Amino acid sequence: MDTPKEFVFEMEEIDFCPVCGSKEIEPVGVRHYPVKTGEKVDIPYSKCKSCTHIFMTPRPTQESYDKLYSTGAYRAMIDGPETGGPSLINYAEESIRGHNLMQEIVPQMEKSSIYVNSIVDVGGSTGMTLYMMRYGVTRLLNRNLEKLLNVEPDATFAMEGRRIGIADVRSIEQAMEFAPFDLVLCVHVLEHFNNPVDFLKKLQKLGTTGTSYFISVPHPDTENAAYSLFHPQAFTQDSLTLSLKQAGLERMFHKYNMVKGKILEHYILAKVA
Repeated sequence: MDTPKEFVFEMEEIDFCPVCGSKEIEPVGVRHYPVKTGEKVDIPYSKCKSCTHIFMTPRPTQESYDKLYSTGAYRAMIDGPETGGPSLINYAEESIRGHNLMQEIVPQMEKSSIYVNSIVDVGGSTGMTLYMMRYGVTRLLNRNLEKLLNVEPDATFAMEGRRIGIADVRSIEQAMEFAPFDLVLCVHVLEHFNNPVDFLKKLQKLGTTGTSYFISVPHPDTENAAYSLFHPQAFTQDSLTLSLKQAGLERMFHKYNMVKGKILEHYILAKVA
């Protein structure tokens, strides 16, 4: 595994918006992002004047990001170079997230008469979100979930989910062998990809025309969550809505997770248009 100091990002500069393609962009400032090795990385962001999307340029190439996540170097950068796997904090945070998602998703599914028998969590880490969804959704909908799958590139973290009965694969391509799914979860993952529209199109290969997609991303006003060396995108409501539309999805609802009056993240439930 590459350590944080050994990992080398290949960089690329873009002069267009990754969502709408407009070249009417303007710099909006530099964020100073600290990593666990002690360095602070300067991250320049620009904003699209057309769709309001915020994005990093220059940015690491997608190939660099893919290697970062698959080798485990990402975990070393955010948790520290001595990390040997998930911590109790990881489990606690993901359990809370799974519970919160259950509270958001289940009432909306009931209102829309959406039947869920299978769920795939793209970027599901330890599998705790699926674990909480299994018991939460089963209890509220009085159904047994027959198929759960965690898509997690970091095998060390995904292995922990197996201890609680959550199957895992490393990529969306591998997950396609188990498709289709009734519900696709994509929680704080979309902002990690250089081309969010292409990624949303790829997600649809895991479902059918009747599949629901639950997507959550950090709100740009929450700087400590939205702006990061690992987040080449920060979505406004307009740019997130446009990303979905260009990918052939339409939102069923769009709301915000708020704590003490401060917006933390977007919540969207979508379906194929």
